[in-house]
Amino acid sequence: LQNLLKQDIADTSKVRVLIGLCQVYFHAGEKEAVEYNNQAFELSTKINYKRGLVWSTHNKGTFLIAQGKYEEAKEFLGKALQLA
Repeated sequence: LQNLLKQDIADTSKVRVLIGLCQVYFHAGEKEAVEYNNQAFELSTKINYKRGLVWSTHNKGTFLIAQGKYEEAKEFLGKALQLA
């Protein structure tokens, strides 16, 4: 996935690669997951890519659950559901 990210790919494909990297690093317990997710969210916002916004918002909620921040997580997961 990191090699794909280095290539000149379409914006929506780049968002999907960033989301994939985010999920891989999250499950490995890496902090890089947050950075990849933030990049996916920013690019999705810039290009108005709804699916990317849904996934990156959902991921943010998942991160917050892992941190025990349930009320904040509820907000982000609710936003993801509305976007979907």
